[in-house]
Amino acid sequence: MIIVTHDAAAPRRTVSVTINSDLMAKAKAAKINVSAVAEAAVAAALAQRARAALIQELHVEAEAHDRFVAEHGSFSDGVDAWLEENG
Repeated sequence: MIIVTHDAAAPRRTVSVTINSDLMAKAKAAKINVSAVAEAAVAAALAQRARAALIQELHVEAEAHDRFVAEHGSFSDGVDAWLEENG
């Protein structure tokens, strides 16, 4: 499942980020686009949080479904009962 966390076409914005100076020097020497790496990392972190929230929501919904089935039976139980009565 693909979780869209942001508008990838939104305009870029200049921001200030603090990073270890040695790490930045090595990234520059390696010609690493730090902005692209940071953007990808933030997008990945947002997607991970969205997945975790979705999993939690699905867990809550599954528990509610299980409680309903325990109290009222499943749809197939109702169909089976109807078939027995109306054969």
